[in-house]
Amino acid sequence: GRNQAVTLDPGNAIGFDARATAALQKNDLTAALADESHAISLSPSTPGFYEKRALIELAAHQPQPALADLASAIAFAPDDARLYLQRAGVEDQLKQPEAEIKDLSQAVDKAGGDPKLLYHVLLLRAGTYSQMHQPDMALQDVTRAIALDAKAPQAYAARAMLEQAGGQTTAEIADDSKAISLDPRYQPAYEDRAIAYGNAHKYAEAAADEGELLKLRPKSAPDLNNRCWFLALDGKFSEALSYCQQALSLNDSDAATQDSTGYVYLKLKDAKRAIAAYDQALKLDPHLASSLYGRGLAEQDAGDQDAAKADLALARQYDPRIEQEFGS
Repeated sequence: GRNQAVTLDPGNAIGFDARATAALQKNDLTAALADESHAISLSPSTPGFYEKRALIELAAHQPQPALADLASAIAFAPDDARLYLQRAGVEDQLKQPEAEIKDLSQAVDKAGGDPKLLYHVLLLRAGTYSQMHQPDMALQDVTRAIALDAKAPQAYAARAMLEQAGGQTTAEIADDSKAISLDPRYQPAYEDRAIAYGNAHKYAEAAADEGELLKLRPKSAPDLNNRCWFLALDGKFSEALSYCQQALSLNDSDAATQDSTGYVYLKLKDAKRAIAAYDQALKLDPHLASSLYGRGLAEQDAGDQDAAKADLALARQYDPRIEQEFGS
């Protein structure tokens, strides 16, 4: 039908646009780009055609032409908040935060009649302000988003991230808990709260949050490792080991998991297995101070004082605070 429409009327811009959509769905980007460009040549003042061509260009990893097409779309539809939002997304890819903020601000101004879109844009702008080290501006946007929809979890989790950066652990946990109460399946809040509990040395609570995440994504090697780590810090070494082993069964080339495993074996007084795990971690990341320090302690336990002295010295060189930070 779409091909026939173009064949019957070669001046039909909508037909070429439709055929471009079909080609894009088949990932035939060359054909899609050709058809959308022809649609634009037939109807050069239709903003949706430029928007579509920008989408195709992005799929083809051509961000600069996409920026130009979105600029053309905005010129013909200057009150369309979505277009500014899309251009901000391209600017984010290109690491242009100032331009991104400018476009997100335009989107905020234009999205007043669409509360859901405004909520989304405010959180994106808050994230960009945070990346630009402007936490006060970020907090203003998050607070405005919460006022727009106090029953959505995303803004509370976003505010928790700002509180984490500011060292406000109690407030961070409260906001993550609020997000979880609104949506018990909202994973970012569990992720952040686990970190916050860890920073507060509430390791049982951190392990529990990782347990909730594993209910939602049971084959997540990072979460299995994190639960192993927090259980180990809570003194539950045998239970911790089972989670480290599950993580290794999914990905044995992760230095952090090998490091966690070494720590558990160290605490279980199995110096030989601790050294083996730390050896693997250091093959993957030779500068990992925690593994060097842990291996040094295991070597001390095994009676190899020379090797221990060398590893402990190198660990302190890489991280002068390793003695205070180890196992915390």
